[in-house]
Amino acid sequence: LCSLVVGPGQGFFFSTPFFFCFLPPTSGSASSHRLADMKSAVLSLTITITQCILFSICAAIPVLPVQYFTFVLQVINRSFLYGGHAAFTAIGFPPCHFGKIYGMLMSLSAVISLLQYACFALVKGPMHGNPIYINIGFIVLVSVAYIHPINVYFHCRQETQLREAAKTLQVEVLAVGEKDSPSSETDI
Repeated sequence: LCSLVVGPGQGFFFSTPFFFCFLPPTSGSASSHRLADMKSAVLSLTITITQCILFSICAAIPVLPVQYFTFVLQVINRSFLYGGHAAFTAIGFPPCHFGKIYGMLMSLSAVISLLQYACFALVKGPMHGNPIYINIGFIVLVSVAYIHPINVYFHCRQETQLREAAKTLQVEVLAVGEKDSPSSETDI
């Protein structure tokens, strides 16, 4: 039920760059709209990963009041993860492949979640009930996920530079073409 309240927050963070004019409104082709949507996804992806890291840190602290906060973070984080996952898949890939990619990623996350049993057995067995090394490993692993929004940001920046260069080249070609074209006046 709390996810229904928190869920629209993901949409707000996807739309925030447009509301606060961080990104200019796009006009033109569908690819320029897609690029603007990808740029706006960087903020949402960064917030989601930060929530995941906070959740991992709070889960590693064995104090009961912190565990209450961990539960709240888990509910909020789950909403952001599933909403952001679906939104980024819809933006980043062609619509005809959405179902296949979304299903494949959900299956992959289910397979990875099966590893929790191996981690639990590892903690109960060789680690004698002390999960600190597993928790530190997960915090480091989740921190690596910051590569994704950085990669999306640089991809969008490169795409924008390529489009600006193409526009500049097109203007130069038109300017040269106007100089070289014969005049349309005829001698009578």
